[in-house]
Amino acid sequence: MKVGLLGGSFDPIHKGHVSIVKEAIKHFDLDCFYFIPTKNNPWKDHTVASGEERYEMIEIATSDEEKIKIDRIELDASDNGKNYTIDTLRALVKMHPDVSYYYLMGMD
Repeated sequence: MKVGLLGGSFDPIHKGHVSIVKEAIKHFDLDCFYFIPTKNNPWKDHTVASGEERYEMIEIATSDEEKIKIDRIELDASDNGKNYTIDTLRALVKMHPDVSYYYLMGMD
């Protein structure tokens, strides 16, 4: 299974996020794609919207996209420490060793 990932604050999510994800799904022939909203972005001191509000915004923005989903791995973390991509990727690979992940990175 080929799975795309894009992490970030998504405060708010916008058309650019959704557009690049749709392109990645086509270009890499991905089975599905997960947005991973962060609980505590290491590069920002705060977000305007709460984690649940950001999750809901992603749901609304992607509701008509069958292959686009949301992974709550960072939002549901038991600790309140900063989230780092490498830790999230290690956890996902450990949980799903048979999945091939494709991680998209933004310019920021």
